[in-house]
Amino acid sequence: MIMGNSSRASKGAARWLVLLIIVLAAVAAVFAFNLDELATYHYFRLLYTVSDNPSDSDFSAYYSRSRGKISVSMDVRAFALYAFMEGVAGYKDELGRTKSSERLQLESDLASRISSISPGRVQSWKKYYEDHPFGIYPYLHYVLALGAPPEFKYIVPKADIKDGDFFLLGGFREVLKDFFEAADIQGLYEWHRSAGIFKAADAYDLAKVAEQQAMANRYMKIDSTKTSEITLKIIPMPYESHYKGYSVTYGNTSYLVEGPGSGDGSLNWHEYLHIFVSQTVSNTIWAYQSKFKQVFEDNRTKPYIAGSYGKLDTYVAENIVRVMDHRIQAANAPTWAKDALARQIQQTEKDEITNGFALIPYFNEKVKEFEAEGTVDVTTFIKRALSSY
Repeated sequence: MIMGNSSRASKGAARWLVLLIIVLAAVAAVFAFNLDELATYHYFRLLYTVSDNPSDSDFSAYYSRSRGKISVSMDVRAFALYAFMEGVAGYKDELGRTKSSERLQLESDLASRISSISPGRVQSWKKYYEDHPFGIYPYLHYVLALGAPPEFKYIVPKADIKDGDFFLLGGFREVLKDFFEAADIQGLYEWHRSAGIFKAADAYDLAKVAEQQAMANRYMKIDSTKTSEITLKIIPMPYESHYKGYSVTYGNTSYLVEGPGSGDGSLNWHEYLHIFVSQTVSNTIWAYQSKFKQVFEDNRTKPYIAGSYGKLDTYVAENIVRVMDHRIQAANAPTWAKDALARQIQQTEKDEITNGFALIPYFNEKVKEFEAEGTVDVTTFIKRALSSY
């Protein structure tokens, strides 16, 4: 009897041991598999289906100019988003003394159109934004992955969506479609086009932009085989705040969205740098969070940071980009302007540090080292700079 109990106990212990091994193996497998990738895969499987209809990716009917892999356009998706933000969400950001005349016109146009739509329908749009009160960037990142209106089907391959925040806006495609049709945003787009409001797109010298892009690539020491694959799409946005700009990247396609005053018809160095810097920081910063956490917490409520750089990776990336932007400007200024520009940059950086960009002095020294080194590319430089902080 005792032997029987002992045998059963041994078998029971063996079963528990096998179960424990299976559980430990499963846990190890989960941690070996990048959890962010697992979450992304989960979201894509449930929510994201890419259209294979060529018409959904056809924007030829909309205002656009191109040269090689560089184009400038008044993107209808971005236009629809800014119409929504201005007319429904109550977007108020403005860094200039007043809104641009184009933005004021859009505001007036939307007030008229929305007044004729049932209050309940408008309230449903507002409710969506109230439940998803994010800034412009997450919405741009979402909208520029959509196809042509009014269906706005997803057209960007799921593997090219890297930011998990994308999926916080699930359902916005349907909201935007309803808004686009009810407020006749297509008709409004055509009216603004015929009224000459899209003239900002004509200011770009695409040959000059290509030269500046090559210059920036050399500065960052990026292999030409990588840069030759980049498709650059510039979207001047007169309906945005003055001096605001954004870069949005999916795979090898990057959009530069430029508010009034943030671009001058040439390459926006700052936003172009973000294409390379932001992704590298985002992929790397997790290993060094403890190093940067305190400086971020000490500065996150300061004027230049609050509301714009609420995450550690975006904060660190912006410090790096501002330093590199200043260095490129200084290096490429004409001889007669170098001294004045140097004084201006010195004052700008002083203001930036006071108002929250406390990492500028550190990255200034690191960028100088990067410039002095012969072959280290920008990605390797960033990883080393984060590691040595």
